[in-house]
Amino acid sequence: MNFDRRYYTFFFMPFLVYTGVAAQTFSLYLFGIIFPFLILRKSLTADDARLVGRLGVLLVFTWLVYPILNIVNYFIKPWGEGIDVYFSPSATKIFSSQLPSSWLASGVFLLVISKFSRDEKISIDQNKSNFKICFNFWLRGLTIASLVFLVYALFQYFTGFDFRRIGHSLGPQNLVGNHYRIFGLYGHTLSVSSVGLLLFTFFWYLLFLGRVKLMPSMEKYRLYYDSSFFILAAINLCLVIMGGGRTSTITALAIFAFFPLLHVRKKFKKSTLLFWGAFSLIVMVSYIFFTSGGERILRSLDLLMTKKFSEIDARFVFWRIHLNMFLDSPFLGIGASHLKYGARDAYYALFGLEHFYRKYNAHNIYLEVLADIGILGTSLLGLSFFQLWKTIVRLIGGDKFLTVLWYALLSSIAANAIHGLTQNVFYDANVVAVYLNLFWIFLWLILLKRSRQRSEV
Repeated sequence: MNFDRRYYTFFFMPFLVYTGVAAQTFSLYLFGIIFPFLILRKSLTADDARLVGRLGVLLVFTWLVYPILNIVNYFIKPWGEGIDVYFSPSATKIFSSQLPSSWLASGVFLLVISKFSRDEKISIDQNKSNFKICFNFWLRGLTIASLVFLVYALFQYFTGFDFRRIGHSLGPQNLVGNHYRIFGLYGHTLSVSSVGLLLFTFFWYLLFLGRVKLMPSMEKYRLYYDSSFFILAAINLCLVIMGGGRTSTITALAIFAFFPLLHVRKKFKKSTLLFWGAFSLIVMVSYIFFTSGGERILRSLDLLMTKKFSEIDARFVFWRIHLNMFLDSPFLGIGASHLKYGARDAYYALFGLEHFYRKYNAHNIYLEVLADIGILGTSLLGLSFFQLWKTIVRLIGGDKFLTVLWYALLSSIAANAIHGLTQNVFYDANVVAVYLNLFWIFLWLILLKRSRQRSEV
């Protein structure tokens, strides 16, 4: 089979990242896991398999933390006094997790993949640049997908058109100023903002902070990579703004200014530093005073200064309710399934808010996790993610190209960790699917690079 034709699976791998959860997961399983595995299965040695298996165990375990504590809480019933009046836990729901099924499936796939290994020295292809070719195919696929989605997003932003809805319109409730907060093909505007922030940060890092280490090995194609990273970053910054999320937009604009400043600072170009600082300030001021998203930020600041907290955002109510949930059961939490299927509404009722129009989740990923699984579950997740980080670093093995991609991925996680102050971003199945897409292309690149290194020994 022709080499390039085989690797077209990486072109299609990111093609559906901007679609709904079902299409995202289908694309991930087929083009991101199954087809690449069939192509690359002979590149896995026993040592690789052991580390891949460890990644699988960690992903499965983090998913299971939630149902395990659901079961514990079902019998202990740790919620505060008076909640039983409004809530009776359901045994049929306790096996659910807050992490999406794609997270569990990825862990299972990793465990299956780890069973295929070979001990002899092997090389899947004599082309020493095969891992870069995979990355290039993935990059082209994502660029095309982003351009197509941008056209639809712009049309939706100006007209409110949404082919999935009755009447094909987002409706006046999503109109802010003269423009609409876009949903794209997701279920919520903040999913668009979160995915946009994720990909914007990833490629903005590669364009500025990553290029110093990335480009020496790709100097011949520097213009191609610079233009690809810039286009993808620009498209996704537009998606963040059109999604209308205040925290995500402020975070994105801060990153927009901060990463280039760090880059030019290393080169000691003071004139460039001043120019970029002034330009970034103009962009931020223009956004705040001349866009509908900026109007929402100014209105919130005005209400905050006058201490009209209840009028600023319902999040202040969400935070108060979930903080009390955590304080009622700080060690074990309330149990994610119990909150989802009754306990959350019971807490609103207990605080005299049974008629509150939005009995929503915490809109703060940290409060939500603590209310779900308490200090114990949060500690288990933290330890698991630390082990995940150690295992990936060991697989990278100090390779500069892979290290840059790893730092870019960590930067995108950090950006959404800030966004998580006002949104349950890491519980969003659309967002997790995109992170998993990055994770799998990154893993295949690691295995390809290690295969290449073995073939050169």
